[in-house]
Amino acid sequence: MADIEPDAIVAALKERAAHGGAELTLDEFCRETGVSGATIQRKFGGWRKLRQLAGLPVRGSSVGGAIHSRAELAKKLYEAVHLMGTRISEREFCQWAGVSTGTIERLWGSWEALREGAGLFVRRHRPRRRCSLPLTPDLWQSLEDVIQKLGRWPTAEELAAHSRFPLQAFLRRAGTMAELKESHDYHVRRMARVAELRRLGELPPDVPSSSMPNHQQ
Repeated sequence: MADIEPDAIVAALKERAAHGGAELTLDEFCRETGVSGATIQRKFGGWRKLRQLAGLPVRGSSVGGAIHSRAELAKKLYEAVHLMGTRISEREFCQWAGVSTGTIERLWGSWEALREGAGLFVRRHRPRRRCSLPLTPDLWQSLEDVIQKLGRWPTAEELAAHSRFPLQAFLRRAGTMAELKESHDYHVRRMARVAELRRLGELPPDVPSSSMPNHQQ
């Protein structure tokens, strides 16, 4: 959308809070108005300050209640990246979420560890690969069970909560949540291609997918 004046954003927040209540979240406001989280961060320094300018109550955390666990903090970072992009800095995240760097250090040890826990950290000392190591059949099945249960790709927190295996069991092999999704999507496409080739009679039924040739259309 075209650049919008700060006063117009404040007015829009007041209007929506008047109709939907003061508990309006940043995600809801961005969806309803088309104003991005990055725009709010750039013009106001965060959701908390925008709420203050609109005369709305501000709690200890600008996007929810107080954060008490590693999983809650990782979820907030995942939400912030969804709104503001993967280049979000520790300072920007703290302003947006209403937390201190001390909270990050207490729960995760460092900003880098929090990013990795949220599936966002990318190792820069090696090229990105589809998957560091292939997932075991049990891990694949557990991942598929979680996806089927939720009806969508899970966040790091959701995978940890619903899987039979700890989150680190996946990340040790895949690297990050983003790389895990990339590997999963590739696997799904590959299986669909194998099924199509078998349907057309171009691949024997007993040939495993790992032996599928590079078939040209």
